[in-house]
Amino acid sequence: MALNHRKDEKIQIYRTVVREEEGTTRESNYRQFIYDNDTFERGGLWANARTLTMTEIATGGLSIDRLNVKFTVNRYDRINTDCKAIYRGDVYDINSLDELDFRKPEMSFTAVKSGDTLKYSGDLFDE
Repeated sequence: MALNHRKDEKIQIYRTVVREEEGTTRESNYRQFIYDNDTFERGGLWANARTLTMTEIATGGLSIDRLNVKFTVNRYDRINTDCKAIYRGDVYDINSLDELDFRKPEMSFTAVKSGDTLKYSGDLFDE
């Protein structure tokens, strides 16, 4: 059974960071992207994305009422379950990492469509 594993779509990966504004006690939320501004401007990371089948959702104990997607990307150590993915304009919460065999050049993770309602004050980038 040959599956299409071509990475032909772009996704953005970030984590939420809370910072206190100088001179106040007010806190603001920021999106901290796991890569630099150039990668962000190019659209993020190349990925293969596919929705999980009902069998995969049931055996994995995932939520049936929300959209579950499996992403395959080139290995990136900064991706973990604290991160969120933006795919086709929707936000997804990363809930599990698969294939933690560090000898492979790629990694997979499953994400569920988020109900994220946070308002962000801006974007930050890793260098």
